Amino acid sequence: MWEIKARSVRVIFKRIMPHMDKIAAWMHRIGATGLAGIDFAMGADGVPYFLEINFRMNGSTTAAMIASFYNAPAWMYGKIHVKKGTGILDAIRHLTKSVILFNGTSGAIISNALPALHGHNFMQGVFLAANDSQVQTIYGQARMT
Repeated sequence: MWEIKARSVRVIFKRIMPHMDKIAAWMHRIGATGLAGIDFAMGADGVPYFLEINFRMNGSTTAAMIASFYNAPAWMYGKIHVKKGTGILDAIRHLTKSVILFNGTSGAIISNALPALHGHNFMQGVFLAANDSQVQTIYGQARMT
């Protein structure tokens, strides 16, 4: 099993923005318009590596819209791990006990209810907070083991 260390979106954006400008210029030159998801992988060395462009609305697009709507100073989009076989209602009960679901300024918003739909062991969530440290704390509390 892979263990992914989550980082706030702001930290990641600082590293990928120089690359995004080049990609955006190329997209403009070829006449691309509309929404696009541009995927990068962060290497262990902290260097972003370009993977692909998906010319469609992606899951993280919704997360970015939610964070923008609430004007969140720090946010990230990630998996909320749950026990295998956990239904959506049990996962939500866990979240309400361990983390603020959302209080208007910080907490977690569930953007996808995958366990109930496909038997996976995670849900997708958007984590909003006042700073990067608080985002990490909320994300850590959301994990179910």
